[in-house]
Amino acid sequence: MGISNFVGAVIATSDQVCSVVTTCVKLGPGLFAGVGGSGGLGFFDGRLKSGSDSLSFGGVVEGGDVVADGLSVDVSTKSLTAGKGFGGLGEGAAAGLQVCSTRVASCTSTK
Repeated sequence: MGISNFVGAVIATSDQVCSVVTTCVKLGPGLFAGVGGSGGLGFFDGRLKSGSDSLSFGGVVEGGDVVADGLSVDVSTKSLTAGKGFGGLGEGAAAGLQVCSTRVASCTSTK
């Protein structure tokens, strides 16, 4: 079991830039600890709203020996995240299922 947190920005096709906070709970075999950055590619149908929450479910694989990376794929009722990659420093290996909660903190229009 593990927990990961992501704070970052989302650039939406609806001409918005939004700040988001995502927390994931992971369950599966292995032991992994790491620190680094992540990037993702996803699809959302509609405009994002400040203060909105979404729940997603998927699989995750992480591992490394000093240099570490990982990949997760999540599906939710509101969006499909094609994938999120992790890169940084870490040790160990783990794989399993994850449940993630994402909150849109704030949005601004690019137009």
